Amino acid sequence: MKKLISLLMILAVVCGILLVFTACNDDEPTPPAESESESQSEQPPVESDVELKLMENKQFNYDIIRGEQITKGCIELATEFYLYVNSLSENDVSFSTDYNDDYLKTQTHDPERYEIIFGVSNYEQNAELVSDLGIGEFKVEVDGNKIFIVAFADEAMERAVTRLKTAIREAYDEETGNIVINSAEIEGTMVADKELNTIPYLSELALETIYECGNGSKMIVQRNAKPEHFQQYLNKLNEKEFKKISESEANKNLFATYESEHHILTVNYIEHKDRLTVTYDTRRTFSTPSYDDGWDESKKVCDAKLIQIGVTPIDNDAPNGESYLIRCEDGSFIAFDGGFSGNEAGTTPRNNAKLIYDTLVKYNPDPSSKPRVAAWITTHFHADHYGALKTFLKTYAAKVDVESFIYNFPFPPYAGYTEEAYTNLIQSFKTAYPKAEHIKAHTGQRFRFANIEMEVLYTAELLMSTNIEFFNDTSLVCRLYSNGQSIMMAGDMSPDANLMIRRMYVKYLESDFYQVAHHGGQGGSNEFNQLCAPKWVLWPISERVWATYKAHSRNSWLSNKSSTVEIIFPAWFQTTVINLPFDGTESGYLVYQNG
Repeated sequence: MKKLISLLMILAVVCGILLVFTACNDDEPTPPAESESESQSEQPPVESDVELKLMENKQFNYDIIRGEQITKGCIELATEFYLYVNSLSENDVSFSTDYNDDYLKTQTHDPERYEIIFGVSNYEQNAELVSDLGIGEFKVEVDGNKIFIVAFADEAMERAVTRLKTAIREAYDEETGNIVINSAEIEGTMVADKELNTIPYLSELALETIYECGNGSKMIVQRNAKPEHFQQYLNKLNEKEFKKISESEANKNLFATYESEHHILTVNYIEHKDRLTVTYDTRRTFSTPSYDDGWDESKKVCDAKLIQIGVTPIDNDAPNGESYLIRCEDGSFIAFDGGFSGNEAGTTPRNNAKLIYDTLVKYNPDPSSKPRVAAWITTHFHADHYGALKTFLKTYAAKVDVESFIYNFPFPPYAGYTEEAYTNLIQSFKTAYPKAEHIKAHTGQRFRFANIEMEVLYTAELLMSTNIEFFNDTSLVCRLYSNGQSIMMAGDMSPDANLMIRRMYVKYLESDFYQVAHHGGQGGSNEFNQLCAPKWVLWPISERVWATYKAHSRNSWLSNKSSTVEIIFPAWFQTTVINLPFDGTESGYLVYQNG
């Protein structure tokens, strides 16, 4: 009964610590936790460095220690191991962090204590243990009276714990209550995730977590980073012969994209969060973002244009979908989204796929050739953004060339959207254009299409430390540059994304054009509008709800006489064609009703 009460008390403390780790603010440093248990059983002397007497007469001889700064997943695995050995022993096994009371008093650890230490820790041996450890590896090492179980990633720690538990289970003698194992049975360095292990890693930074991003992509998040860690990481990539594709800075945030034979790496230093993130995609699935140093103007065949296509009929009470084309100076196009497939909600359904096709043909500078779309960008998985594209793929694939698809569909599924739904849309891309490249967009990536440069300001990974419940959290936010002018494409930016982007970029957001976020609905804000400070506003909205959305408080600054806005271009069911660069005069744009 005494042991049961003690076990329940320890479990309550452990659960409390897990809740603290889950609920803590990302921006705050993690304070040392109090010891989960301060009891220390007397230990027998070590007889050899080969034979480990973990338990004698059902008395477990080792305390369980876990690193304070390890991931939540590793904490759970250490806790699971503690509960397992505690269930085998008759004494109360001690379970604490490496910041226990003794360490806080002396800043050292007693070498005479018998301990099993899980994860990266503040023990004197730690630096040597992790110096050559890959992020996809785990190491088990016996050092005097200590058994170190070291791994960065949850999957690697899980393999290590399984290895140790298996050895204990096989050695357990029920009759004597003894567990004696040979160190050779558990010691060694092993690879748990071969692919992850090929990614360079900064062992001096604490690992916060590794997120599954879908399609074989993962994101490694390390905390307490500084700009020098970003450069240190790039140096590692250069040493390992990764090739740099692009590198940039935005309001003290640092970004770089690299590639190797097998992977594409997007490296971010997020200044206000002190985070270093490394997102990797496999080249089996995705292509590298296309970026070069400049545009050869001798290849110019036409002027650039920005085209807003209204894709909702005037009898539809819903806000517009979204459809934009940007014509590059080499005659190719960049497409953003596509609107509803046919506006089934309207009493006068429209064929938006045909409307997009007709617009491509109309503004194709070479009528003798098929229109060429250098990149089709899908901001997120909502039908008013991808519906017409899906219809377009079935109907016009033979009449239009599409060279690449750019998207970032989140996994695991959010807001009720399943992996199957994403896969079906991606498969429709591949069926229509089997030779097209697929590029997974990530924050900080840069692209160049002829004279048009594009930067990705936001993707869903920036919010993966929180619950993504509002699906518009997954919408891309990008900015285009053409002829010295900038175009902010906010997609269906969500309130959470809005806050994150404003914190990251502040005045860096200032742009000449601004596509109003989420059609003017929830997600935009006057704070964002003022930081963007546009001269010209693109508003993807239906005529029926135009007046209501325009008057909403979140959009009031755009119509304020004291704002920077000179012209607002509502989409309605019409097409707006703007010359780039735009001089702000009536002769610089054309508006006509759709058929």
